[in-house]
Amino acid sequence: MPMPSKPGYRALCRGRASCPGSAYLITTITRDRQPIFSHFPAACAAARCFETPSLLRDSHMLAWVLMPDHAH
Repeated sequence: MPMPSKPGYRALCRGRASCPGSAYLITTITRDRQPIFSHFPAACAAARCFETPSLLRDSHMLAWVLMPDHAH
């Protein structure tokens, strides 16, 4: 799979490895850190995605936290 050409991507991956069966912490933020999840319907829509098997594919969600402008 080719690496994306976004600046800094290679630096983020340096020294990291993917290990099947391991646990990972993933954080994602909203564009410009806008607090869109402060809006209850938007938070509910995001929460539904965290529990949708077709979106998780082979992954298993152990826990998640939704904040106003990001998710873990």
